[in-house]
Amino acid sequence: MVGHFTPNPMWTNEVWGLAALNTDNERYITCSDDATLRVYSNLKRKCLGILALDVDKEGNTLKRIRIKGFKGKGMPERATARAVGISHNDEIICVGMKDGTV
Repeated sequence: MVGHFTPNPMWTNEVWGLAALNTDNERYITCSDDATLRVYSNLKRKCLGILALDVDKEGNTLKRIRIKGFKGKGMPERATARAVGISHNDEIICVGMKDGTV
């Protein structure tokens, strides 16, 4: 099984966004603090794809940040996803980030 996880004890390491695709009853999308958007299949019982959200406008990977009380580095808030929405025809996906950006 493939799931979300970010190695940071300062955050809850849970899925925040969940939305079902509208054109079928099989697939759904999730997002999380691990800076990924994932598509899952109910029928196949597996992850169909993963999209990294820790990139800037130019496609460069965002640098991890130091977090007080944690020895390692964590995701910046602009990379941690909190909500996901899908258009009625499944052509557009919007992701809301922890820092308030979409």
